[in-house]
Order: sequence, then C-alpha cells, then structure tokens
Amino acid sequence: MTAIDAKARNVRELLGGKKYTIDYFQREYRWRTKEIGELISDLTVRFLAKWQPSHGRAEVAKYPSYFLGPIIVSGEGGGTSVIDGQQRLTSLSILLIWLHHGLTLEEDRKQIADLIFTRQYGANSYNLDVPERTAAIDALYRQEPYNRDGAPESVRNILDRYDDIDEAMPEEIKGPARAMFADWLIEQVYLVEIKSPSDDDGYAIFETMNDRGLPLSPTDMLKSHLLANAGSESVKVKLNALWKGRIDQLLKIDKEEDADAIKSWLRAKFADKIRERQAGAQPEDFDRIGTEFHRWVRDNGARLGLTDQSKFARFVERNFDFYTGWYLKLREAALTLTVGREAIYCNALANFTMQYPLMLAPIQTGDSDDVAWRKAMVVASFVDILIARRQWNGKSIDYNTMQYAMFLAMKEIRDCSAPEMADLLKKRLDADAPPFSYNTRFGLWSANKKTVRRFLARLTFWIDQKVGVSSSLVAYLTSTGAQGYDIEHVIPDQHAPYVDMFPAEEDFQEYRNRLGDLLLLPRSFNRSYGDLPYPEKREHYLQQNVLAQTFHEKAYERNPGLRRLIEEWGIPFRPYDELKKIDLEQRQAVVTRLAEEVWNAARLTDAANPPN
Repeated sequence: MTAIDAKARNVRELLGGKKYTIDYFQREYRWRTKEIGELISDLTVRFLAKWQPSHGRAEVAKYPSYFLGPIIVSGEGGGTSVIDGQQRLTSLSILLIWLHHGLTLEEDRKQIADLIFTRQYGANSYNLDVPERTAAIDALYRQEPYNRDGAPESVRNILDRYDDIDEAMPEEIKGPARAMFADWLIEQVYLVEIKSPSDDDGYAIFETMNDRGLPLSPTDMLKSHLLANAGSESVKVKLNALWKGRIDQLLKIDKEEDADAIKSWLRAKFADKIRERQAGAQPEDFDRIGTEFHRWVRDNGARLGLTDQSKFARFVERNFDFYTGWYLKLREAALTLTVGREAIYCNALANFTMQYPLMLAPIQTGDSDDVAWRKAMVVASFVDILIARRQWNGKSIDYNTMQYAMFLAMKEIRDCSAPEMADLLKKRLDADAPPFSYNTRFGLWSANKKTVRRFLARLTFWIDQKVGVSSSLVAYLTSTGAQGYDIEHVIPDQHAPYVDMFPAEEDFQEYRNRLGDLLLLPRSFNRSYGDLPYPEKREHYLQQNVLAQTFHEKAYERNPGLRRLIEEWGIPFRPYDELKKIDLEQRQAVVTRLAEEVWNAARLTDAANPPN
C-alpha cells in the first residue's frame, strides 16, 4: 500500500472548491428523520451552550469545536471519490443549503454557496457530484418545487431530510443566531479526511476500521459498569446472558435500538431536569441521558439506588429487563398495526419518537400486562390527539419544539395510575394544542402531503368502522404500487367553470385544496376519473369508501350507520348535486366536526378504564 494521508479538516476546508463523486455501486443516501435529527441536536446543543445574544461574530472563534467523524476518499484517476462518509457529506450539503436560504448578507450567502457548488459554464456544479441527485439539489438550492413521485430513493430522502432540518432546527438558529451558527459550522466542525491513492486501498482502510478494534458503545460501557459491580462471577454470567438476549432482540429492529431503549427507560423513570431554553444553559439529566447515558448512570449511582452489589444486580435483572422489555413491546406495536393499539402505530408514522419515554413513564415494575397496556394507550391516545390538533393548526411537532413540553408531561405522569393520567393529560391537551375549530381552512399545500394523507386515511377508516364497512387503515395509508391510494381533489384543476365564484385563481386553488374537498381513493380511480367534472365524478364515488359516497344522495338511502353519525354524533353530512362556495365551506365544517370525534379527548378516559 502506498502513501495514505489523514488530516483533520473543518467543513470549509473539506468542501471549499472541492468535487467529490460517489461510485454508482455505493448504497443510497438513507439517513432517516432520526439520524438527521440527532445530527442537528448534537450540533445545536454544542453551539447554543456557548452562544449569547450579546456575542459578536468574532466570539465564535472561541467556541468549542465538534468532531463529526472520519471520511475515507480515494484519489484514483485524479478525482476524489467517497469510499465512506457520503451520508454525512450529503447531510452537511443539505444543511448548508438550509442555512444559505436564511442568511441576509450577500457576503455570508456567498461563503456558504462556495461550499455547496462551483459555477461552471453558466450552471451550478455541486461539490457532491451525483448526477441523479443534481436536479433535486438544484431545486432545493433555488427554493423551487420538485416532484417526489417516482424519484429515486436517495432523492426522496434528500428532499425529506431538508424538511426535517427545518422542523428540527431550534428557533434561536432560525433567527438571531443563524449567521453565527453558520460561522461555527464551517470553521469549528471537523472531520478527519483519510485519503488513499486508490479505490482498493480505500476499501481496505474501510474494512479495517469497521472490522477491527471497534470502540465500545455506550450500551457496552453501561453493561460493563453495572455487571462489574453486580457480585459473584455466577451472578455476572447470568446477568450477561439476560443483557445479551435483550440487546439481540432490540438490534433486530434497528442497529441503534439498544441505545434508544435505554435512553427511553432512563429518561422515563429518572430524568428530573432538562436544559433550560436559554443561551449558555448547561445539559441536565434529560440531555445527558440522550448523549452519554453510561456516564450519567455512573455519576448518579446513589440516586438510582446503586449502593451495593445486590442493588446493581437487581437494577439489571428487574429494571433493565422489565423496561427494555416493555420498550420492545411498544416498538413492535409501532411497527405493526395492532387492533386497539392504532395510536402507537400512527404516532410512529408521524416520527414522534418521544412517545416511548412518555409511555414508559407511568408503567411500574409491579404492573400487570393489562394495567401497563392501559397506561400506554392513555399516553398514546394523548400523543395522537396532540399531534393531530397541532398539525391541523399549523404548529410544529418536531423534536426540539415538543421536547420541553413532553419532558414536563413525562415527569407529571411518572408512576401515575391510568385514570389519574387521563385527567392530567386532558388538561395538557388544552394547554399545548388548540382545537380543530381554530383553523377552518386546513388543507393541502406543498410541504404537508404526508400529513394530509394520514388525516384522510384516519377519517376514512373511522367512518368505515362506525358504519360497519370492512376496510384497512394500512391500505389507506399506502401510497405506492398498483394498490396504493392517491389524494383526490373533488373539484378538478379547472378554474374556468368556477371563475364566477372564484375570480382569482389563488382563491380557487385554496378552496379546492381544503380538506373538505379532498378524498383518498385508489390510484386507478384517480387516473381514470380525476379530471371529470364533479357531477360526473360523484356517480363513481358511490363505488368507493363511505366518505366519498357521502357526496351522493344515494349513500343515505337505507344506511342506518350513516344516519346515526348525523343524528347521534352530530356530524352534519349531506349530499351535494353541485359544489358552490357555500357548499365547500359546509363540507369543510363537516370534516372539522369529524376530526373532533376521531381525535376526541374522551378517548383518554376510555383507554384508562377497562371495558365492563
């Protein structure tokens, strides 16, 4: 093997004036909301721990640096190809684009732009050069829409992760600290670039780094600390087998599920403080458990009751086993839709990861399965309603926005009974989530298609159930493949027939995108009938789900289930032979009333009390 160069480089040095390629056979860009959220959290927590509103930008040079890990590149053929590290490089590029959009000074925008692309022959040549991604990256940079439908996996993930960055970013960095955070990111965030002269050498380095001398994970270090203090060798052997068996179960879900389970357990049962939401505040229990739970346990042994060998052994044999076992059950409910536990599944679809420590908080080691599940479902129902109300009203549910409120809720319900929790969490709903009636215009726009699809799926499935029609929530949530469902606009995208009602095109589009004018129908229907005038389409709606059928008067004939929804539940369904502006407003009122029933806070009381 010839010369290999390894050097620590900050983001400016790594990306400025550079061109990286990624071989076609490398894996796709696959970071999920979880990974990009953790990156944003790690970076912003480090930055905000030192940032003060009174600081000038020169102060950033004194802020602590941050190490983002190594990347391996090859110089074969005179270029620079990425052997390992494309997930981080791609994520950095997306983050730089996000930062660029909010900077006000042209000089600041230019220094960021130089790390994103170089200008060649009148076009942007992006520093991470992957041809299939160029159009999407260009659209992000220019803040132009890009159609995700049918896009390659990497492209879809890049566009989704950009949206995640915007949701996960703390308000301070969206506002007054943005330029200083950009300075810190490009000057004080470092990666080690390991450069090999050939691809073969690069892959040999990659294999060596990944196959030999792997550092102990926080989970490994926690196990080492607990077992070292747990007593005799026979006790340690027994506890090690228990620990290994549970970790193996968790890792079958995801490569980092073991750490997520332990964080959820420790936060749920022991976190008493969280970093204050102000510049210069220091990490507290909640934050430290998230970044270094192995050290936090070691530093807080007395609080945890780890005072002798028997207590260490019990902590593993009883607490670790019980709570990671319940975490596993909750994650399985999140991954596979289970009757009666739909809320857990739907919260997971919304990427609301804080539901797990919240659900664990009230559960106690002495609880029966029935009691523990009832507690979990009270919490899951609370989260489900909270998410729905906030999204309907245009409020964020991202991790940074919700973290503090959910921490307070977690402390409040810790070790509570199910009925006690139901009362406490109903009050929190009133405080943290405005009712559906506050927004009479909720509907579809460019960035909330997934959210609207979930709303339509839930509403459609709920009505089917109440009327006694067999259907599948999973099917309604499926958007791909021949059996997938599309969002259907009841009013076709044809302004001319409605110009008297809506002289302005933008008003017409706003009304036709409201939730009351949307349905979820099979893709084959949408493609066959989607452009038909409304009077013709509604005849075909009679062959579709109940929500679609309600546009037609025949749906109300000999349909006691639908009549019951109108008369007993107070949901004012009625048919429409044509759609005028007042009809569209009435239909919006119908789906608003429907949402109030689907996400009714009375669900918490129902979940808390066993059926008679």
